[in-house]
Amino acid sequence: FGGLWQQVLASAEARALGRRWRRPLSFLAMVVIALLLLSALGEPLLGLRGCSALPEAKPGHTLVIVDTSASMAALDGRPQGQRIRLDAPPFSRLDEARQRIEELVATARPGERFLLLSAAGRQRIRCGWTADPAVLGKALAGLRAGQGGLDLRRAWAVAGDALNGLPQPRVILVSDGGPAMIASAAPKGLAVQTLQVGPPPSPTDSGFANVAV
Repeated sequence: FGGLWQQVLASAEARALGRRWRRPLSFLAMVVIALLLLSALGEPLLGLRGCSALPEAKPGHTLVIVDTSASMAALDGRPQGQRIRLDAPPFSRLDEARQRIEELVATARPGERFLLLSAAGRQRIRCGWTADPAVLGKALAGLRAGQGGLDLRRAWAVAGDALNGLPQPRVILVSDGGPAMIASAAPKGLAVQTLQVGPPPSPTDSGFANVAV
């Protein structure tokens, strides 16, 4: 029975050694857990959250200028993604502008905020900064073509004031005018994108132009 008792004694010594180290290991685990809890509670109090949290991306700001001059009432708009039918209801250039802006909002970056400005002889902010497509859709539905022409200088002045100091600013101008006309008198240092509506532009113009001035 000597071998059997040696095995029993060896297992008893192993259990005794485990019990001897169990208390220090438990104590160290408690200390680690306490330190983790203290660090979690101290983040908002000591301003340490910025060290562990990922930086939040600031939402972009897009100002959409819609041309509501008299020419936008012309019934030669081009429905996007649809074939032009002879029995189709009248589709104006302003209707095309609404459709293009709705597509723009639907494909925007998460958190992108929009401000809608109608421009003709007078400028009018149709809705403030918002990321809600329903609010923008309601504002677009209320657009009507006026009687006068497009005063771009005043529109650019309003755009510069509205985007002053905002992160990631940009302007998108939706009009039936050519890019060369649209880019005239644009604010310095402001990236301007133009969306052409109405009849197809001439070969020298592009339907979607990025104009950095």
